[in-house]
Amino acid sequence: MTLDASSGAPRAAVPADTPQGPTRRGLLGALAAAGAAAAAAGLADAVLPAGPASASPPAPDAAPGRTFHVHPSGSDDADGLSPTRPWRSLARLNLAFAEQQVRHGDTVLLARGRVHPGVLRPREPAQGDDRLLTIAAYGTGSAPRVSAFKTPTAAGWRETAPGSGRWQVDLAATGAGSDWLGDASSSTANVGFLKVNDEIRAYRRGSVADLRGQWEFASPAGSTVLTVRSDARPDTLGSVQAAVDDPLVLGVSQLVLRGLHLVGTGSHGYDDGPGVHDVLIEHCTVSHVGGSELPGAGRYGNGVQIWQAGQRVTVRRCVITDCWDTATTVQGWDGPWSAIVFEQNVVLRCTQAFEVWTRGGPASPGVLDCRFVDNVCHDVGLGWGARAQQVGRGSHVVFYELETPVSIEVTGNVFGSSRDAVYYVGAGAGATAVLPSGLSSHDNVVVQPRGRPIVWDGPWTVQRSESFSTGPGREADSTFVVGDPR
Repeated sequence: MTLDASSGAPRAAVPADTPQGPTRRGLLGALAAAGAAAAAAGLADAVLPAGPASASPPAPDAAPGRTFHVHPSGSDDADGLSPTRPWRSLARLNLAFAEQQVRHGDTVLLARGRVHPGVLRPREPAQGDDRLLTIAAYGTGSAPRVSAFKTPTAAGWRETAPGSGRWQVDLAATGAGSDWLGDASSSTANVGFLKVNDEIRAYRRGSVADLRGQWEFASPAGSTVLTVRSDARPDTLGSVQAAVDDPLVLGVSQLVLRGLHLVGTGSHGYDDGPGVHDVLIEHCTVSHVGGSELPGAGRYGNGVQIWQAGQRVTVRRCVITDCWDTATTVQGWDGPWSAIVFEQNVVLRCTQAFEVWTRGGPASPGVLDCRFVDNVCHDVGLGWGARAQQVGRGSHVVFYELETPVSIEVTGNVFGSSRDAVYYVGAGAGATAVLPSGLSSHDNVVVQPRGRPIVWDGPWTVQRSESFSTGPGREADSTFVVGDPR
């Protein structure tokens, strides 16, 4: 079914600490009543129901462990076992992980309403330990912010030569507290972007000699020195934060992340290792992610990345915004991946919403039972990470050179405005209009401007959806709305 709708309603601001989104039924009602624009504008202000999950999250831990607390006003000499005796830093928490002082069966609570500089580095459970490790929030206020931003101080900035307009700061960990404030977990100056007065500046250049315009920066991989082109010392022009190449969470098996805000990294928001299993991420916000240099591969950075052979991972009722690359991805070699579910999330201003990329050949076990369900995705390919050279890839669902079998269901989603298409299928250096045979896509709502393709490089546009949806596995019972929702 294809509908026509248009409206000039402005877009609403995204509440930074509200990891919630609308029901599909509520959004369909809004489309009918007020047009596609008003519906897309209010995505981040609606509330998701507490309905049943599509896939079973990890079972509750029957053996209660200890509960540890972290508050930036606490003390790393405390025991962390009470809200009145919290640890001060994530560095202290990571040390406790490394020394098995905090382990599976325990709960870690981060103080609400506060920024927690640093990253989270839990460890895999001991062999035979089937308990969960939970990291959540306590207190009142907005979700606790886990942030890898580094904020250079006035004393940290040094002009390379008087009047040059090129200002440098050494982001080595030894300079923490004097040259800069924030995440002291790494010494890299591989910066993905600058955040200046809450606005992303992603003008990364190859060398200091290439710096011309205001807020252009150079930060070679392997260096600790960040150089910024500025007409005055950068801190005099506003708040300047540098997003360094440090994943905010390195996931492990049997992990629950609940009610956190992961913000400010040049790398991934959540990343894990081969074979990680039984993970639940819910009611979290992941924002301002990516842009650092991956040697030999260009700039990168995803919101939630499920790496090689992940098993039983659920990401639900989260808000994922402003990622350099894709909001959610399943990728790696061989597999098998199984029971990977992304459901009831809101995706805004990422370059893609959902990606699958696998290598290993047709004999590999591949991707089994992967679901992208009941999500709301908008302004895909229209955020700060959009690149003109990535023709067609500003699309909601992206498949890159799949070499393994896949079994993927895409259903119940609302796909709002995107730069290029709903689907992109990579093939070599180009694209193909042939969707993977293991894809089942149905019961979605697609809101796209007239003439926008459904599959990049294919003949079907949003107003010609009937000829597309008659194909096997292609958008059975989906609704297509013609109109610019902005």
